[in-house]
Amino acid sequence: MTTSAVPAAPTARHPSLRAAHPTGTRLLTRTPAADLQLLFLGVNPVTAAAAIILAGCGVRGFTVLDPRPVTWDDAAAGAYDLPDVGRSRDHSLRQRLLAANPQALAGGRAELFPGPDRPGTLVIRARSTGITDPTDDDAPLAAAASHLAEDHLVLDVISVEGHPPGTTMVWPVRPWYARACSECVRAAAGTSPREPARTPRHEAWPSHTAVAAAVTAQQVLAAATSTLVDPSESLVTVLRPGAPLSTVDITGVGPEPCAWCSPG
Repeated sequence: MTTSAVPAAPTARHPSLRAAHPTGTRLLTRTPAADLQLLFLGVNPVTAAAAIILAGCGVRGFTVLDPRPVTWDDAAAGAYDLPDVGRSRDHSLRQRLLAANPQALAGGRAELFPGPDRPGTLVIRARSTGITDPTDDDAPLAAAASHLAEDHLVLDVISVEGHPPGTTMVWPVRPWYARACSECVRAAAGTSPREPARTPRHEAWPSHTAVAAAVTAQQVLAAATSTLVDPSESLVTVLRPGAPLSTVDITGVGPEPCAWCSPG
């Protein structure tokens, strides 16, 4: 099958990593990438590209849920190829995951996703600032969310509407009961900057998706492989497209703790 413009890391283990290393306290607190279990609840171009990168990094356990069709914008962003347009996002992404890592298991049954007591579990939820909660408007996603426990960890990857297409916000990891609320998300997004010219922006769109996906993949690995996740972390990453260079801004969740999305 053809592959997208978004790169994936090689699946072969580097020779320098084959030798045994002393086991220290730091290593004991981490879960190997091959043992991670990731649930992608909804898929946008950035989370689709991040999943491919994670598969290339050795992650094998994927549950992908998003029956919505691939759009032309999804293909223009570099996460899918043109023949994928009109097909379901989850089916196309599962095929790409297996192409990036033949040892990956990409399922679509949320009820089989492990509980939060298993190390290495993480929910990656794609949503938009224009929708309060994507699971409210899509029956399959709502059914999948009903299987989640209140203390499942979730990483929200948010498409910011009203900003240049491709603008992405990566929310800090939170327990499911304290997932990002719409008011805090809109406040953190701020006002839209000036949009680059259309032609240069579209030419740079796949590379921007790759940058945002790489940042997202790093945050997924940092959260899912560690048992030392700090739920009080309040830094938000905002990635804005540019021509030719994207910008990455770090901002705060807000000056006051939110009663809805604060884990405290």
